Amino acid sequence: MNRLSEVFYEHEEFRRRHERASAVAVAGLLRLGEPVGDVAALLGVDVGRVRALKSLAQQQVEANGMKT
Repeated sequence: MNRLSEVFYEHEEFRRRHERASAVAVAGLLRLGEPVGDVAALLGVDVGRVRALKSLAQQQVEANGMKT
């Protein structure tokens, strides 16, 4: 059972890292002027997901005290 818990937490950490990396990429595309709908189509997700990733990227910037 311990190993199962360990694998779960490793997977969850990997998922969080992937989501943060996706958020940074999405924010970069939007900063370059790409329309939200085009970014969503590129990623194969809906517009709401793109907006959520943009928000996550902004939260990361604020948490790290960095400028966009």
